Amino acid sequence: MDVSGVWAPAAQVQEIGTPRDRAWATVIRSAPLLILALPASIALAWWLEARLWQWALVWAGLSVAAYLAILWVDLSHNSPSAAERHRVNAATSLKRMELRHAQELRRAIVEAYLDHLDEGRR
Repeated sequence: MDVSGVWAPAAQVQEIGTPRDRAWATVIRSAPLLILALPASIALAWWLEARLWQWALVWAGLSVAAYLAILWVDLSHNSPSAAERHRVNAATSLKRMELRHAQELRRAIVEAYLDHLDEGRR
């Protein structure tokens, strides 16, 4: 398997979105987590017997945590540098599997040859 072309950076990988578009996309992707944080914060506030402002503080904390988690995923997987990193990691994995299989094939050949020599001595 030839993976030599993968080590050169791909020129077609480029950023097409604006920072504002990426920010809105992050808010939209974090909306389900914010909605799930609402009942979790209500349950936590009820369990702690908290007041309204304390509940709002808990919900805000859970919302910020959810937003930051989505932002981290966005920056680590949905950027041009992340696409390049994924491409190189995939090529490395494929080459490692190829080398491992070649080594196993050589080992099997040597074992078969040694078994053949043992049978000839008997």
